[in-house]
Formats: sequence, structure tokens, C-alpha cells
Amino acid sequence: MDGKISTEQAGRVGIYEQVDVFIDFLKRTGRKESTCRTTRYDLVRLLKILEAAGRPTRAEEITIDDLQYLKSAMQVKDTVAKSNLRLVSRFCAHFTGQDLEKMAGILYNRESIDRKFISLGQFKMMLRNADPNMRAALLLGSMMGLRRAEICGARWRDISCGKLHVYGKGHGKGLEANMEIPEPVMQAIIHAKEYRSTTGIEDPDDDHLVQGLQYGVWGGLCVAAMSKKVSDLGKLCCVDVTTHSLRRLFASTLYNEVEVDPNTLKTLMRHSDISVTYRCYINADPVRCRKAQDNLEEVMKGYF
Repeated sequence: MDGKISTEQAGRVGIYEQVDVFIDFLKRTGRKESTCRTTRYDLVRLLKILEAAGRPTRAEEITIDDLQYLKSAMQVKDTVAKSNLRLVSRFCAHFTGQDLEKMAGILYNRESIDRKFISLGQFKMMLRNADPNMRAALLLGSMMGLRRAEICGARWRDISCGKLHVYGKGHGKGLEANMEIPEPVMQAIIHAKEYRSTTGIEDPDDDHLVQGLQYGVWGGLCVAAMSKKVSDLGKLCCVDVTTHSLRRLFASTLYNEVEVDPNTLKTLMRHSDISVTYRCYINADPVRCRKAQDNLEEVMKGYF
């Protein structure tokens, strides 16, 4: 070997160089480290689809036609395709100033989002079958309304005076909040820690509230691993569930059972816009929709 690289290899090096420049820009503008890692992975994957088809992968050479090809080659739902093409267009715009997706005028089908809700009975079944670690995760989601990334990121160092300091959605560390920890949640995370300590393979330097076995040692979980654990537990209990279903259970229980008003629910959900609370949680709740339909039939009975 004379130390030279092939034209194909050189092209690939060029891809990664441009991607890394783009990712460095995202970091400088305050994007989270986890967001930057995911963005880099997705962007490289999309550029490799173009590369495999013999199409350009450098930002300056990608055209509207390449974007159209990418949409047809991905074979995914239009919501996913839109997100992917938006990412490639942002990448190109960083180097060229041209928004290819906007210029292409690509049409997307409007698709309904399958938001998975679970009932209190299904949640109870999952709790019965959960190990101490997953029990803590279930309660952090259902009793505090934490998102999956917030559950994964929660640490003992973030607890003070009965409150958990949460780093939510947003740039940098995200929007921060100090949240009261309900007694059942506190007991669950204490029990999870005690459970791990009895195994003899606990990492004393890892202070995540929820952990999983990784390479034979307990450690914090990434969001994908957390999602899989919740999904696997759901399959064991014959429950169609995602990690975000726990946050939806938090919202639906507050609204339907505790009967809090929408503005209070918006605050507890840490939403900046109440329309998100209505659209994604209240109006999307299938139990509430069924009750509304049943009530409508009862009212209409006397008219036919």
C-alpha cells in the first residue's frame, strides 16, 4: 500500500468532512449533544442512499432531482420522508444558501398520527410485571409526566429537597424545571437503587435513577434502549405501548379522573402552547372520544 486512497474513498471522506462541519455548526448554535449525534447518524445514512445510487453527496452538487429520488428511495411514511428531506436540505443550505426542499415543492400526504394511549388497568398490569428498574421508569413517566429522554437523563444529583431538577426539551440542556417527586415515585427509585446494589455489579460512579444491564454492569440507558424495554414489557403484558404512552396516561388521568382544567394541565405538562395539550393529549384520548360518542347517542335517542 502506498498510502493513497481511491477516488471512492476520497469521496466518502469528503462526505464526512462536510457532515462534521455541519454538526459542529449545530453544536455552536446550542443543539444538545444527543441531538447532534442522532442528526449525524441520520444525515450519513441518507447521503449513503444517494451514494449507492451513484448520485452526488456533496452539498454543492446535490440537486432537486436528487431530493426527489431520495423521497422515492426511502419507502417510508410521508411524515418521516418530510423530516429526512428537511434534514438534507438544511445540510445543503448551510453550504449553498439554497433551500432545496422548498424549491422542489414536494407534496406530502397528510397522515394521521398513531398516538398510543394505555388505560389505568393496563398500566397496573405492567407495574405487576416490571422489575424494580422498570417500575421506577413507569412511575416517573405516569406520575410526573416525564418524557423518555428526561427519564433517561434523571440522576440522583438532580434531586434536592424532595424535588427533581428536570432538563426538558429545548436548546442546550433544554428548558429546566423543578418538579415535586410524589412519594410512590421516590420509593420506587430508592427500591431500584437497592435492587441494583444487591447484585454486586453496580457502577458506583453512575447515578442515573433508571438503569439497565449493559456489558454486565448497571448503567444509564439511551432513549432507544429505554423505548425497547417499555415496548418489551408491553408485549409481555399484551399491551400496545410506547414510552410516551406513560406521559399520555399522566395527562389523561389528570384531565379525566382528577378533572383538572386545561390551563392547569398545560402547566403540569410543561407545554408553552395550550393547543399542543388539546391536540395531542386531550382531544386525542380515545377514552374521551368514546365517552363523547356515547353521550351523543344518549342525547339523540329521543329524536329518532
